Amino acid sequence: MLIAHFPFFPGIFPLQFSHWKGGIVLDIGTQLRNLLDQDGITQKQLAEALNISSTTLNGYVQNRRQPDAKMAIRLASYFHTTTDYIYGLTTFRDPPVTPFNAEERHLINIYRGIPEGMKPLYIETGRTFSRVAKKKEKALICCPGFFLFPVVPTGISTASFGIPAV
Repeated sequence: MLIAHFPFFPGIFPLQFSHWKGGIVLDIGTQLRNLLDQDGITQKQLAEALNISSTTLNGYVQNRRQPDAKMAIRLASYFHTTTDYIYGLTTFRDPPVTPFNAEERHLINIYRGIPEGMKPLYIETGRTFSRVAKKKEKALICCPGFFLFPVVPTGISTASFGIPAV
């Protein structure tokens, strides 16, 4: 069983993870089986292309072995995907055109952990924060010395927007 410990909150990863002894089981085998099926190739063909034994590859597919970092990179390169996808850390097979930075990846993981019924509320809240930030930026560019004081939801200070307290 493959275990990885992450400093994130449980439950924010895609469903292919299982919790065990405080860690997360990396189901690399499922990812590899899906990739093999999607690309219509056999384990033997992939093993030959990577110049590894069929037994070694089968160990990865059956989750009896974990590929080292170099092999994970080779697998990702072969399937034109990312190592995050190989390890099951993302559900996006195609690499992003512009890679996400750490904060963006963190926001995506938080979003995935939100119950489905709550997601529209969080999306609208994000849009509101974005609009407020754009208005503040526009006011500072157009009118130096003028501060835009938005109506802020209860419990959130204006300091979180970089606006000084009045």
